[in-house]
Amino acid sequence: MPSPAIRPLLEANRLLLGTNGTRELTINAVITFLGVCIWEGELDRNGDPIQLQELARRLDFSATTVSQHLRYLGDFYRSDRDGGAGLVGTEDYTGDRRRKVFFLTQRGKAIARSLEYILTRG
Repeated sequence: MPSPAIRPLLEANRLLLGTNGTRELTINAVITFLGVCIWEGELDRNGDPIQLQELARRLDFSATTVSQHLRYLGDFYRSDRDGGAGLVGTEDYTGDRRRKVFFLTQRGKAIARSLEYILTRG
């Protein structure tokens, strides 16, 4: 019989896969989403928001990979077509368009709350 801790993980993954219609999220895109959930709104030692490059470093992914995940988790699956998951957003960092900050959308916040509930209800 599987450990009781495994069932909430399965339910959490089903929730995430169901957020994007017929598309499936890769495990790496899920990790990026969870990273956004954890570090959204965190400030660096200079008082600036954590940026995409720092998120990539913390997740041990390349910045290019995280950028692709954020687009897929956002509004666009690829730059030429819409259909993303609508869970995260990005904005140009003030004064430097090459640097991006990330945030959860309202939909992303709702999914994060649901994940927290599933994983902590014990």
